[in-house]
Amino acid sequence: MMSLVLKPSLDMRRFFKPVLILFTMVACQLSYAGVWGEGKWGTMKWGVESDVEVSATTSEIQVTEAYIGLLGRAPDPAGLAYWARQLDGAIATGENAAVALKKLTNDITLSAEWVSGIGANNASTQVGAEAIVSAMYPNLFGRAATTADTAYWSTELVAGTTTASEMAVQLIQGAKANTANLTDAQILGFKEDAATYYVQNVPQAKFTRSSANDAVKDVIDAESLAASKAATDIVKSG
Repeated sequence: MMSLVLKPSLDMRRFFKPVLILFTMVACQLSYAGVWGEGKWGTMKWGVESDVEVSATTSEIQVTEAYIGLLGRAPDPAGLAYWARQLDGAIATGENAAVALKKLTNDITLSAEWVSGIGANNASTQVGAEAIVSAMYPNLFGRAATTADTAYWSTELVAGTTTASEMAVQLIQGAKANTANLTDAQILGFKEDAATYYVQNVPQAKFTRSSANDAVKDVIDAESLAASKAATDIVKSG
């Protein structure tokens, strides 16, 4: 018996084509919303062992960069969650985002870790101010501060025009805005990627300041970023 193959008419194809396009668009939007959750990874949990890298929210990135500059390490999952929640909460209540970030970095410099680290230097003295500058540049950009960098920022710190926490924010923002020289911003980006990978993959129970420091300390390019991630994987599985 001859089989019959029914072919849609031209009118039917014209009708179903826009329906198919609309269905595809809706399906894509549902998939996008299910993953991102209004532009944020709402289902992501820091410190949960996973082989999948996910993006961080703006506040999480800002907190991570503050940790790198002020404490010289990747955040721990609990610390990141706490400070990101504080930052988001302040902004949600109507506080200016720049002011909220300034307050957050200032609060970090009240911690015992800061006080026993870079903060042990007296910013009101020339020697102390220069020591702060000398420590913060390698933390953020993997390089020593230039003579001009040291002269400018130490003067600001001694005069009280800028605090150490404000300096960290200004260095980060300045590097990102400097389109004439992208090196500092690129290195900071590699460090932030390394820190984010660390905090996403190392549970709180396995976190140590030493491993968090090692995750970002020597990261300056793609090769050292890959080495950092490999070291993080060892911490994760150890």
